[in-house]
Amino acid sequence: MIAQDITDIERRQAESITEIVAKITGIKAAVIQSRRRDAPIVRARWLVAVALRGTGMTYSRTGKALGLDHGTIMHACQKFHWALKLDRRFRDQAVAIAKLGWPLKGGAGVLSARGGSVFYTRASHLKKDPARIKS
Repeated sequence: MIAQDITDIERRQAESITEIVAKITGIKAAVIQSRRRDAPIVRARWLVAVALRGTGMTYSRTGKALGLDHGTIMHACQKFHWALKLDRRFRDQAVAIAKLGWPLKGGAGVLSARGGSVFYTRASHLKKDPARIKS
């Protein structure tokens, strides 16, 4: 289900993150990449999406890497923040991924780990990188 018009590095990142999420959630990678819409599977897909966004991939590139529309990725990133707050199991899974060195970039902030500690930085506290601002 990994799209063909993305770079080799992006494809490998998508496959690698999907395998990591599969191990952490106990849901097979093939099921995560399927069209099934059961809540645990959708949330596993959210974890893959926000981890790919954490690598710097755009919504569009992340969507292509997962065979999804960019709007679906935007929705996943928006829901990520609330799922962290409301679902302990999801939060534990997200923290486990962050501790492996994959920052998770949701719509409202970034979950990352440094030195064994996990940090959630709200987007309003992130400094804008002038190099990424187009004039």
